[in-house]
Amino acid sequence: MKIRQFLDQIEDQIRDRVTKDLPVDRWELLDYLSNEVRVLSGKFRFNWAASILRPARKTTADEREYLLPENFGLNFIPGGDQSEDFTVTLSDGTNESPLRFISSERFYAMNLEAESAGRPSQYTIITDPISSRKKIVLSTIPDSNSDSNYGVNGMYVPTDWSFESHDLMLPVPNNSDLLEQRILMRVFENRDQQRFAIHAQMAQSSMNHLLLQVAQSKRHRFIPRLSKDGWRNSYKVVR
Repeated sequence: MKIRQFLDQIEDQIRDRVTKDLPVDRWELLDYLSNEVRVLSGKFRFNWAASILRPARKTTADEREYLLPENFGLNFIPGGDQSEDFTVTLSDGTNESPLRFISSERFYAMNLEAESAGRPSQYTIITDPISSRKKIVLSTIPDSNSDSNYGVNGMYVPTDWSFESHDLMLPVPNNSDLLEQRILMRVFENRDQQRFAIHAQMAQSSMNHLLLQVAQSKRHRFIPRLSKDGWRNSYKVVR
């Protein structure tokens, strides 16, 4: 379903039956949708919120630090049962292998000056003091990989969301209910307290159901398939 169709359904519910007027316009509904997805993805770790790091960050020989996207969150998302098992890989153009995350304290405690250039195997995340953007820092320091360099791939949860009517809906479980109820709740928040309370209760019920689904599926983890040409929201299920 496209967002345009989703918002059409919401407009049908909020349109005045007599005057046919709408209490909010389409642009406000898009803002509500963006804000609600931002709230959901910021409070909880959901697979549907993950975004592929595309295009891959290409390394440069003897360069250790690389800026990440401006909307990069706190870190890449976990891809396994261990807290340090993040979904970050390094591609040399032929093969792809995982990069291991280590804390910045442990990273900078290593003897980085003594490293010889080669294929990176570890990384950490820092904040650039000048731009305030996140950076990925690699160890071993990259070599030229026979002049083709390396590509860093990963999945992260964006810190901001902005939708257009022609975009596809995110694959949020029960999105036609959860997001719909949260948006309707916002529409009536300062306009109709009775309808606001009804949709707030329904939104909470949908949220509880979603969290229950997440808890029940913990043993069936979704691990993003990563490649230099991988698409966002491509998963494999492992037990």
